[in-house]
Amino acid sequence: MARTFVSVELRDRSANTRFATAMDDLGFLQFVKGRKKGQPLRLPAGMFLLERSTADQALELARRAVRDTNVQAHIFCVPAGDDVRFGNLQPGA
Repeated sequence: MARTFVSVELRDRSANTRFATAMDDLGFLQFVKGRKKGQPLRLPAGMFLLERSTADQALELARRAVRDTNVQAHIFCVPAGDDVRFGNLQPGA
């Protein structure tokens, strides 16, 4: 199983917090661990990570979060290996 990155664009921007909470409850992460210093780094807004899953599993869980929060969203899932790198992540809290 690989890691799957999920990008979600909500039509109602005021539902971001409610939707992010639903995604957290389903096991999605908004932080990744930095390679050099090991510090948590925040993914860009609307991007989530699901460890040890396929794109199909991540898509089904994201759809469940959309149904649970009653929002309209565009969902895009990308399976990735450990070699994915981001150059623009900000340190997390």
